[in-house]
Amino acid sequence: MIQHLPDGTVKLVIKNAKPEDVGTYTVEAFNPAGKVKSEAPLKFAEEKEVEEIKTEPSEPVPRFEIPLQPQTIKPGQTAIFEAKVAVYSQPQVQWFKDDKPIQPTSNLLIEQRPDGTLKLTIQNAKPEDVGNYRVTVATKAGKVESEAPLKYAEEKPVEEMVDETQQIKPLFIHPLKTQAVKEGENVTFECKINETSHPQIQWYRDNVPIDTKPNLLIEHRPDGTLRLTIKKVKSEDIGNYRCEAVNKVGKAETEAPLKYAQLIDLKIPGEELEVYDEEIAEEPQKVKVIQDKSTAAVETIAHTRAEYVVIQ
Repeated sequence: MIQHLPDGTVKLVIKNAKPEDVGTYTVEAFNPAGKVKSEAPLKFAEEKEVEEIKTEPSEPVPRFEIPLQPQTIKPGQTAIFEAKVAVYSQPQVQWFKDDKPIQPTSNLLIEQRPDGTLKLTIQNAKPEDVGNYRVTVATKAGKVESEAPLKYAEEKPVEEMVDETQQIKPLFIHPLKTQAVKEGENVTFECKINETSHPQIQWYRDNVPIDTKPNLLIEHRPDGTLRLTIKKVKSEDIGNYRCEAVNKVGKAETEAPLKYAQLIDLKIPGEELEVYDEEIAEEPQKVKVIQDKSTAAVETIAHTRAEYVVIQ
């Protein structure tokens, strides 16, 4: 007997189970946007003597709280497949493209978070990246999977394309901002371009083009958001970062520096100073030295601590 309840619960009831009913059962749910599947085995319980029977709490079969969603992008953009699964033990997770297992590369990043979030990031997407993507999650209790396609946005025929004189020049809606970090931390530069200008994007550090590396994540989202994430910042990452957007009718760029945030070096005990750096506080704050040390901590009059400031 199969039941489909209004709250989304689906049941398969097997009455008077027989040996031939033992096996693996699968349920699929699909619509034009994608498909999810869950499976679990039916086994005969082994009979044991009463004194040997021990009851253990059964683990629920994993389920997707948020399944994968279809992605449509343009060449060179970043595609992100993201799902969230509810599990009660450490699961085995595997990603597939067109039924072939995916291994992480410099432009294919796989992330699994403790809260059950699963993420596949495809940087600088190419035609060969188009296809059907699937993620499977397996525990001792069972296995579930979710899948969705990656498609290219359809290009218009030449005769339908807008005349060059009518094209829009690139324009940064939100420019880059100065970033200050401690060594070993992650930092993200973010800006936003008018995506209707259909620009080509290139990042630079100290006027040298930036290519994808294991510690560098470049994202170009369909809404025009551009991100450059630097993982575990080192001294050689410090410098001036620039994002350049170019099309046939114009060019736009935005730039900002990456600086180290360091302990202030104060040797004037008891005297009050003012911190004016915009990256540390929106308004000047009075601070005073607590101890006469070369790396003295500082304390604001408002009783909040400020251990790090930007060294110009």
